[in-house]
This record gives sequence, structure tokens and C-alpha cells, in this order.
Amino acid sequence: MLGRERELAEIRTFLQEPRLLTLTGTGGVGKTRLAVEAARDVAQLFSDGTVFIALAPLGDSGFVLPTIAQSLGLRESEDLTPRETLHAYLREKRLLLVLDNFEHVLEAAPEVAQLIEACPRLSVLVTSRAPLRVRVSRSTPFRPSRCPPPP
Repeated sequence: MLGRERELAEIRTFLQEPRLLTLTGTGGVGKTRLAVEAARDVAQLFSDGTVFIALAPLGDSGFVLPTIAQSLGLRESEDLTPRETLHAYLREKRLLLVLDNFEHVLEAAPEVAQLIEACPRLSVLVTSRAPLRVRVSRSTPFRPSRCPPPP
């Protein structure tokens, strides 16, 4: 992560408390790589683990919560909606969700915001070409990294 030390430090500081952070920027600036490195860097803060979920394959924002539930190993229930299942499971978890390529499913942003509000120990790190525009989110724009000149 040469040249991204400052960004990593900012993400690490921000994720000390449960909340939602969106790394925004154009395609190819390294948002995914930065998110993965940041998640690895702060893993010790999350006693219940970190989970990376690629959202690019989803064609419908209605699949976001079921995909998160499936990634966590949760089974569907006739009695509970995916939202209720996730809220019940995540309510007391100290977990980091990394949601990659959220620009494909921006309509699901309010659902993710509700997860944060219902689960006080949950942190979510999102990569997206566009900000989520929800009250509980902070968006941090990223530009291509400038590598230092060779010695």
C-alpha cells in the first residue's frame, strides 16, 4: 500500500467506533485493495471477525441483505425476513462488513443504514463509485495513488 499510509491511518481511526464508511472514487483508483488492506489492518478490533462481500455480481439491490446473510452463513427462515434475520444475528456482534462495488446496488443504502442503527457494534466499510447519501455514512473520496519516485 505504498503511498496510501495516510488513508489507511484515517480508515483505522474511523473504524475504532462502529459506523459506516464509504470509500468513493472512479474505477481503478484502488478502493477495493485499500478496503481489503484496511480490514486486515483493523481485524483485531472485531472480535466476531470481518467479512468481505462482492456486490458487483448482483443485478438488483433487493439481493443485498440476502447476500449479506448468506455470506454470514445464515439460513433463510419462513418466519423472518432477511432484514430481521440480520438484525437478530448482528445485534450484539462486533463485526466488520466490507461491501465492495456498492455503486451497483445504491438503492440498498437505506437498508445498510438500518443495519448500522439496529446493530450498535457493527461497522461497515463500503467501496463505491458514488456516495451512499445516508445519514449514518461518512464518505471519503480517493484518487489514484502517486507512487514516490524511485531512489
